[in-house]
Amino acid sequence: MLVHIQWWVNANVSFRSHRLTSLSTVGGHLRRGVAIAFQIGFGNCGAIIATFSYMAKDAPRFIRGYTLSLGFLGLSAVSCTLYFFALISENRKRARGLSEHSGERARLGDLDPDYRYML
Repeated sequence: MLVHIQWWVNANVSFRSHRLTSLSTVGGHLRRGVAIAFQIGFGNCGAIIATFSYMAKDAPRFIRGYTLSLGFLGLSAVSCTLYFFALISENRKRARGLSEHSGERARLGDLDPDYRYML
């Protein structure tokens, strides 16, 4: 039962965090490429952590592994929530014309004052 609950929570938070940090919040091909690299790189770091979290001596309950997994899921949920509200705040500033970004619009990408983050 615990495995099914953990899988559901993991899939649910992972889907929501992926949706929020998807490429719709990054403009320009260079920034988008760097965002993809960061997302894949940090995602692969989870495999390194999992290797040392689910030790054979903790079997069959794996309390340490599940605790770390749920802790990182909680951190992901909080981070995505804060990022969501930061994007809402930035969109509102841009709507009022108070954004700090200015310059050549063709090169700005998502820093363009007319660019709106998709939520």
